[in-house]
Amino acid sequence: MFPAMKIAVMYTNILTIFRLHFLRNILKNTKKNIMNLSTKRISNMIRIAKVIF
Repeated sequence: MFPAMKIAVMYTNILTIFRLHFLRNILKNTKKNIMNLSTKRISNMIRIAKVIF
């Protein structure tokens, strides 16, 4: 009974570690995407402003 419990605990720990790593990567990617979007938006606004003025 005990070795099975140990294996189960190890498995859950590994899964949680993987999940945390995955979430961290997703957060990094979303931050990059948000930055790219904001820079694109700012450049578009500047372009529009140049056309208007």
